[in-house]
Amino acid sequence: MFEVYCDSSYNEGEDSYIGCTVLRDGKQIHQSTTKVPDAPQNNLDCELAALTFAVTLSKILSEGDRDIIIYNDSTEAVKAFQKGRPEIEKKFSGLSINFEYIPREKVNQATADSLSKKFPVFFLNIPTSEVESFSRREDILSDIARNERSVFYLEKVEEKSTNKKTCYRLMIRTMEKILSDDRLYLIKREVQALR
Repeated sequence: MFEVYCDSSYNEGEDSYIGCTVLRDGKQIHQSTTKVPDAPQNNLDCELAALTFAVTLSKILSEGDRDIIIYNDSTEAVKAFQKGRPEIEKKFSGLSINFEYIPREKVNQATADSLSKKFPVFFLNIPTSEVESFSRREDILSDIARNERSVFYLEKVEEKSTNKKTCYRLMIRTMEKILSDDRLYLIKREVQALR
């Protein structure tokens, strides 16, 4: 199962942000913070933008997943997307996509809420895969959400990683296809102590 938890926080007179966390089969595979496109007028505009962005993320990351669930804590925004579900599903080549309300207090939705306030969440009490994070480059995902341009990110290469170094592959892609995946980077691991 492929799940996206999204949230947004409206900041009057300032930039507003979308937080997303993505899980596949219960393991987190992605988290991001990105600026809400355009100029939202209220919280509903922000939540609708968050759901639109979650749909875009699903197109990019849900390879081979048959069931997609997108969660948000705004009942009004979720109802709007439920009405538009048939049109949205046409873009997913026969996949099933559902939009569901979830309270902000639930752990994964709380993560999305924190990310929407630009607080990346690095230590969670849930199973986690290697997480790709765009939290420090909010313009990247905002650009692909708004203009459907190329996106790039680092993907961990398990077979080339060791106890001392982690190997990442630079992925450059559009929503439809991979443009480049041939550059590898070795990054020395640093041990962080929890206090």
